[in-house]
Amino acid sequence: MQYGLWETTLAYLVLGVCFIIAWRLPNIINSIKNKGEKQ
Repeated sequence: MQYGLWETTLAYLVLGVCFIIAWRLPNIINSIKNKGEKQ
């Protein structure tokens, strides 16, 4: 039971991290592009 719960928690953590990265990625790319253009 604990192993199943741990697996589920880990899966949700990974999904959450991937979601946050996908959500922030466009902003990060734009920041890098803007810095490159300014230089």
